[in-house]
Amino acid sequence: MYDIAVASLALGVERKWLDNLLSQHDIPGVEHVARGVTRKLSTRALVTAAAVRDLQRRLGVPAGRAVELAAHVVAASHHRVELSPALTIHLDLTTLERDLERRLVHAMETAVPRRRGRPAADRHQRRRGTP
Repeated sequence: MYDIAVASLALGVERKWLDNLLSQHDIPGVEHVARGVTRKLSTRALVTAAAVRDLQRRLGVPAGRAVELAAHVVAASHHRVELSPALTIHLDLTTLERDLERRLVHAMETAVPRRRGRPAADRHQRRRGTP
């Protein structure tokens, strides 16, 4: 499972874009425990988010429809979905996973998790009696 910081770096998207995508759309493989706890993405969720990113960037597909199409094509046998007799969407899963793996290695080495909650009190201030 990958956190938002690592996933956004691996996908080459802003952290805010990914966080909004995950909070506004139901993507299989996203773990959300509670408010204030960062979401975790499975490999399947990461692949789905990459497909959403490409559908939006390359074809201008709106987010809601891109999530539907991406989830469908990732889950489909042979990763292929026929939209009409003349139009088929095919996801080259092997190429996408290979690219994501390469980018994940780099992202895990460079990503710094975002701190959550209140900042810790300064120990020196507590000793002096300052709140």
